[in-house]
Amino acid sequence: MAKLSVKDALIKADGLLKKGRTKDARTIYQMILRAQPTNAAALRGLKALGAGDARVVADPPQAILDEVLALMRSQDFKQAIVRSKTLLKKYPTSPNLWNLRALACNAVHRYDEAVAACRQVVALSPQSPEAYLNLGNALRKEEHFEAATEALEKALALRPEYPFAYNSLGNVQSDQSNAEAAIKSFSKAVALDPKYAEALYNLGNAQSTAGLQDEAIESFRATIALNPEYGKVYQGMASITKFTLDDPVVASMHALYDKLAARDEIEHRGQVCFALAKVYRDNKDYAQSFRYLKEGNTLLGRLIGHNPVADRKMFRDIRSAAPKIASAAFDPSGDRRDVTPIFILGMPRSGTTLTEQILACHSDVAAAGELSFVKEFGHDIGRGNLPPTEKNLQRFRDRYLEAIAALSTGERFVTDKMPHNFGYVGLIRKALPEAIIINLKRDPAAVCWSNFWQFFPRRPLAYSTDLGAAVEYHGMYEDLMHYWRKHLPDEFYTLDYDRLVVNQEADTRALIDYCGLPWEDACLAPHKVKRDVKTASKLQVIKPMYKGSSAAWKAFEPYLDGAFDALPSQSDTDAALAE
Repeated sequence: MAKLSVKDALIKADGLLKKGRTKDARTIYQMILRAQPTNAAALRGLKALGAGDARVVADPPQAILDEVLALMRSQDFKQAIVRSKTLLKKYPTSPNLWNLRALACNAVHRYDEAVAACRQVVALSPQSPEAYLNLGNALRKEEHFEAATEALEKALALRPEYPFAYNSLGNVQSDQSNAEAAIKSFSKAVALDPKYAEALYNLGNAQSTAGLQDEAIESFRATIALNPEYGKVYQGMASITKFTLDDPVVASMHALYDKLAARDEIEHRGQVCFALAKVYRDNKDYAQSFRYLKEGNTLLGRLIGHNPVADRKMFRDIRSAAPKIASAAFDPSGDRRDVTPIFILGMPRSGTTLTEQILACHSDVAAAGELSFVKEFGHDIGRGNLPPTEKNLQRFRDRYLEAIAALSTGERFVTDKMPHNFGYVGLIRKALPEAIIINLKRDPAAVCWSNFWQFFPRRPLAYSTDLGAAVEYHGMYEDLMHYWRKHLPDEFYTLDYDRLVVNQEADTRALIDYCGLPWEDACLAPHKVKRDVKTASKLQVIKPMYKGSSAAWKAFEPYLDGAFDALPSQSDTDAALAE
């Protein structure tokens, strides 16, 4: 604006618009609005161009944006959120401010607010592929996978050769246990940008999930060649490889650990710790293994932000909403569908993957993995934020059944093994009375240890980063399941993992019978079924059933400082089930 007055700039923009030079006209209108955010003529010009919100570029002066950026760089994200909120009252249509707010909210795990801010950016910049990319990534954090996919596909429609969008789409597909599609997306990202280390690493993980171990190792090694400090890749390699202590790869892990520790880097150092924990466990040095495991979990807890107060509130909200749901006037018994859901739920690492693998062997069952649909469509009802009216319950029912019907290729039953659906048992039973519900039970110490052992970089699993928190969370889970058994007697089946691996045929037959399925011998060989397994149990389920996994934690017992002393014994949990 230094060379032209606002009046002259408007005349020039109008002239360009008449000549069809819309891109140049838009640039000048936007320049005017940077200087005069309420200039009516410039606003009309952008509106005529179909630019969505006509005030799309009403950003504050760069010096003001720099204030928020400085807070972000100093990692004072909470103050950045406060400052951006104040500034947005004056500049409500600044895409840059909304974007900074989204990044700050994401950094402190306020994902719902990050999504809301990203939606504002999309509304203001509807032709920006970056806006849709950020929205897709934020929606993924909230586990709204369908909406995330839609946003990322929009980004790719706007920019077909966009490696970041393909990488993010691959992440969503991986979250939905679709390794085949994820491999294609990650491969496309790497083809567009061969030096994209994150996409190469993600490709390796997807290949590992699909059982392509040699290809996975190749992708992991290529990632290290591109970026030797990409610590995540070592955790991926260690998960599928047994290294000796004198292996050069282990020496690289130690060197990287020291380098990252010197600058207090969290994310990649945490994954190197998990990798070293696996290496030392494989070599039976349990003291060193526990040292790295504990540090890795501490770093992961800092990264994803464990909030035990929020966990306690979640369980209270479930119990508070349950009576209203149970007493709601809703009877869908006349609403018959072609598919019936089988919910496999319980604590993570309790045997849900093995159970789904058994059912996947049956010719009339489609195994869909961990689905986000119950949370996505029914969270507000299940937590008491939305009344369980007939309309709301019918809407949840319709959306869920339509979503799983799309996952069936003619099978009458579709499994949903999202473990944390244990919080929605009341909602499931009310809105989906035909559903089959299977709750997994396993030795409490084995469950808590297995959660602590795994690298779970998701906020709903943040309790797993601390043994004490895992024990508390397990106790709240047990209390909730006792509540469901009391108020919904005989409404779900409890499968004992530890008994299943000992009495495989008898317990498998009982499971198949409970589901109302005719017996098929293939159900006794779950390790032979070919399907993607996304969860941490993927290496176990491709082998025949084995006994003793629930005792794995005992090798580390000397280092636990009695963390599991407060847990009920196996006989205590058996007695609770018999009540």
